[in-house]
Amino acid sequence: ALGRGTVFTSDIEFFLSHNSSPLFLVTGSDGKTTTTALAEQMLKSEDRNAIAIGNIGRSATPLLDISNTSFVLEASSFMLEYTAPRATRAVITSLTPEHLSWHCGYENYKRAKMRAFENAKECVVSLDSPDLRELIGGKSLFAVTSSRLSLKEMLRSYDADFYYCIEDGYITKNGRRLISVSELKRREEYNIRNYLSAMALTKGHTDEERALYVIRDFSGLE
Repeated sequence: ALGRGTVFTSDIEFFLSHNSSPLFLVTGSDGKTTTTALAEQMLKSEDRNAIAIGNIGRSATPLLDISNTSFVLEASSFMLEYTAPRATRAVITSLTPEHLSWHCGYENYKRAKMRAFENAKECVVSLDSPDLRELIGGKSLFAVTSSRLSLKEMLRSYDADFYYCIEDGYITKNGRRLISVSELKRREEYNIRNYLSAMALTKGHTDEERALYVIRDFSGLE
């Protein structure tokens, strides 16, 4: 159908083609929904009207009339197969083989996920997925995150403005301690990865104390 010139679109693509508000994009094999929800709450310190859309939250197109707000888009690989959103900042939380029958193989799936970065002004990557580390190569990034790699390991191999990781039981940014893991309600490694991704995604667009409050108080999604 596409080869014959058929126009193929959806609610989210129509929204993205007309949106002029700040857009924070979240994708990944795991952690998308939690990271999106956390980022939405973090952004509300500066923008009380911040809205989550995509796989989570409300239908997007009816929101085009809303001004003076920002959007956090949870984007699936199915969405990204056909669009490369213009994002203020985008994060890929993880990368493992998923939906291979739909994408006809892992290489196509990886290409779909990487479309998140095509039109993003700034990019954030979790380094805890080996396949994702390979894909970003020598790309200059806004931020990198890891629950396993040390700051020294990250600095040695990746060029970024900000480095979020765990050092001596603390969440740190560029080596500065932000909060002890012992203060968090939910301390599972997968949730810590989500915290790091959400904090990096919203850096500079929210008050840091607000971001720390959100992760300290997080008790999980329904």
